[in-house]
Amino acid sequence: MFTYYKQGSSFDYKAASLYSASIHCDGSTWTFAYADTSSGEILAIEQHDTVEKDPTKGLSQILLNSELKNHLQSASKTAFYSTSKEFTIIPSVFFDKQKLLSIGASFFENNDSLDVTDQFIPEIDSYLVFGISKNIQSSLIEKIGHIDFSHHFSSLISTYSLFYTKEGIHSAFIQYHQNKFTLSLFNGKNMIHFNSFEYNSPEDVLYYTYYTMDQFNFSASETAIHVGGAAKESELILNQLQKYSKNIYQLKPKCCPDLATDKSNALLNTIFDVQCG
Repeated sequence: MFTYYKQGSSFDYKAASLYSASIHCDGSTWTFAYADTSSGEILAIEQHDTVEKDPTKGLSQILLNSELKNHLQSASKTAFYSTSKEFTIIPSVFFDKQKLLSIGASFFENNDSLDVTDQFIPEIDSYLVFGISKNIQSSLIEKIGHIDFSHHFSSLISTYSLFYTKEGIHSAFIQYHQNKFTLSLFNGKNMIHFNSFEYNSPEDVLYYTYYTMDQFNFSASETAIHVGGAAKESELILNQLQKYSKNIYQLKPKCCPDLATDKSNALLNTIFDVQCG
């Protein structure tokens, strides 16, 4: 279990109604964050691992802690961020909300276990259409009550665009999520590509990254590559990347200056959700 509490913070769990809460699920890991509703400042984060492979059962196991459950129920706003692989990104000019169900059927193969919804990403003027497990959805509503549903990848895209991209610079972003990683390419502030890949070895990360960069004429030696999140073989992957690229940067949250590096990597995805959700 990882935790983060802002140094010198007056955060008080008993005053949960003063804060907004965020829930991030990635495999068997659940992360809960709390932020000041007026300033957006992150005050506390807790990350829990479960033995349950089924995310719904994992959530039920964690919420046996009645205190945590009470915090989430009492928060002024509670948001859940999905990391589902069932998603697509559609520019606003082509998006028709009236056709949301047919869009979901086309991309998600009529998966009856998913509820299809959308989220607007202003930084790229596009909609992220995604599927949420109906089991998780109903479980969260039953156990917490008020809940907003979002997708983690929209937070990533907003974060990259707002804080890390620069005009005139080609940028690539590698972000780890359990047994998969996301890859995003930006030309200045314009997003060129975003996708999620499963990987079993460091070679998989290198292959998908450089193959995709080559497809869009991004130079391996000149592109700024930003790497973030926690992965078992992150050091080995980094060493391999350094053989081909000279501009490699560790993604650090634009907040929480007192957060240690190991916690920063483990909690980064949830921090990005809270910052840009």
